[in-house]
Amino acid sequence: MLKRLVSGGINNNQFVKRKVLSEKKNPIIIYNNNKYNLFKAFHTNISNKTNEETTTNNNAEKETIDNSFMKTKKPVNRFSSQLFPLIKKSMVSSESAPGLADELQGTIESHAFLTYSGYIKQISSGVFTYLPVANRIMEKLIKIIDKSLQNINCQKLTMPSLLPKEMWEETGRWTTSGPELVKLRDRKNREYCLAPTHEECISTIFKSTVFSYKNLPVRLYQIGTKYRDEARPRYGLLRAKEFVMKDLYSFDNSKEATLKTYFEVVEAYKAIFDSLNLNYAMVEADSGNIGGELSHEFQVVSEVGEDHICHCNCEVKYCANVEKGVGFPSTIYEANKDSLDKLTKVETMNIDDNSVGEKLDLIFNQLNDKVQIFVAATKPKKHVLRSTVGYSKIFIIVRKEDSFNEVKLNNILERVSGVDVEVTLLGNWENQKQILGTKSVTSNILVVDSSAIDNDLSSILFDESGMNTTNTPNSAKVVKAMIRNVSNGDICGHSNPNCKRSELSCKKGIEVGHVFYLGQKYSEPMNIKIMDEKSKKIIPYMGCYGIGVSRLFQVLAEVNRTKEGGITWPMAVAPFRAVIVPLIPNASMLAHLPQEEQEAKKNLIMETSEEIYHKINSIEAFRNEVLLDDRIKERAFSKMLDLGRVGTPYAVELNAKTFLENGLVTVHDRVSGTVQEMSVEDCYKFFKIASDNYFERMSKFNL
Repeated sequence: MLKRLVSGGINNNQFVKRKVLSEKKNPIIIYNNNKYNLFKAFHTNISNKTNEETTTNNNAEKETIDNSFMKTKKPVNRFSSQLFPLIKKSMVSSESAPGLADELQGTIESHAFLTYSGYIKQISSGVFTYLPVANRIMEKLIKIIDKSLQNINCQKLTMPSLLPKEMWEETGRWTTSGPELVKLRDRKNREYCLAPTHEECISTIFKSTVFSYKNLPVRLYQIGTKYRDEARPRYGLLRAKEFVMKDLYSFDNSKEATLKTYFEVVEAYKAIFDSLNLNYAMVEADSGNIGGELSHEFQVVSEVGEDHICHCNCEVKYCANVEKGVGFPSTIYEANKDSLDKLTKVETMNIDDNSVGEKLDLIFNQLNDKVQIFVAATKPKKHVLRSTVGYSKIFIIVRKEDSFNEVKLNNILERVSGVDVEVTLLGNWENQKQILGTKSVTSNILVVDSSAIDNDLSSILFDESGMNTTNTPNSAKVVKAMIRNVSNGDICGHSNPNCKRSELSCKKGIEVGHVFYLGQKYSEPMNIKIMDEKSKKIIPYMGCYGIGVSRLFQVLAEVNRTKEGGITWPMAVAPFRAVIVPLIPNASMLAHLPQEEQEAKKNLIMETSEEIYHKINSIEAFRNEVLLDDRIKERAFSKMLDLGRVGTPYAVELNAKTFLENGLVTVHDRVSGTVQEMSVEDCYKFFKIASDNYFERMSKFNL
């Protein structure tokens, strides 16, 4: 056994890494923390190995390394120098990639690709490292976002991720944000959260720095790390606990001015997503926990999306998330097309509380083929001592063929209760009817989807007039509202009078951006005031606008995958925009030639590759954006596979047949899918045209 490597010995604390000695005389590699020396030794005959033998072995090893990679006259971006680890699928269940099988089980292809191809590395569930090539893409995404926002006079700042409890209590979100808010305490027992958004923080900054209307509008944004304690992180960066986000906040002195800002940001978002060639839709959306009167999402159409969006096929082009979308089943539309307002209007009625169980039993027994009944319970997000407001038993009635939307239901219940509530689905009426027999201070609320109400249901629920207006302590509420999920083929229910009532089409989407008109939701409770032109104190109006930068990165990977299992990144964000691929012929391919001529032909390919590299690298759009695959002994098949992993829009291939025999290079335009053989001079012209086209296209978006 090896006991001592150097005079004085090395204790165990100095070792960073030790490889177990094998019987095959593999070297052990030991890193010395103190002196950063690399020692190599063999476990047999160490003391007999002479300096001459060591020198000979080191020179042989150096020569092997030197012969594996191209030598260049000038510095280049070498493929061999990139940390771009390929994880073979055969390694997933082995000890070399522990936990990877669990991480990728049931995931989507873009997550698996980014992991296998060396872009990201999961550290724990929902927490990722962006490896160098991914980091290049992220930096380019951020640059595009910066440019687009600064075009509309937005200013960049950096806010802390660690925010005090008191700041969030001012708006009430400390208690209403739910378990997704990451909370912690410091050593002095003060409470903090890791910010998922920064409305409270930016409001505090504005309050202490801006005092006059003369400073408005103010548009401040940051790009940084956010946190959300996801119950089940999945699909890689699409639903993570830690993520990179751009959040912009605007302050104006009126609603009209804020809406002007709102739609200027919308146009900036469109420029960003258009420049990335994304197939997206801007859809009406629910404001959720952020709040506000108006919001829109930017949804990239994708079958792996978790959101569902619907759009009308007429020229009005109504689009909405299904949480907000309005549509009528065709039969219901035909029966009510002259009075659609009655279907969309929310109405609250009262019935005798003691009759609720009897009525629900009748509906279940007599109308079971037409409707279904679900049971839920609510409680207030913020409990008030001795108050029963917000505690309710909920009975949901929808058509047999429909499902209810939880967001629509939640919004209706908050409207009826007057407080923010949490809704827990318990089951269907048949299995949960005993809930009515339990002693409770909670009220009973029946929520009936408008499409489910017909004469039979009305005759059971209400008296002869169709409505019981009695409001007593023994009353239960019946709420009629549109709570069903919109379905493919529904008739559009958009309020626009120009809508032609076409059929709705429903698709899946991935949300990459969201804009909110907040009004005074945050500025009023935080007592933010400025002086107007009449020296009168007014409360400013706000908007907030987000883009999920890390999510956008994976979305680009998802929609730009190739049939061969690789990827072609958009030129604006590709880690490298072109790669030079010299395919050095092996000895068998040149065996018919003398040794000197063999070496001459190999050198010709390598020297021309470097020449092409520097020439393309001098073209504006490709400056410092070219990669040279300098690996000499790598097979052509492996190099082309790696080309698919890197995902460059363009590649120049120099191979033995085309180049050595005809003097032509092969140019791969991986965006259009075309492959052309051309002279070296024409190759330069091709890339100059590609550069000009790129800048011309980006100028359309003012980027």
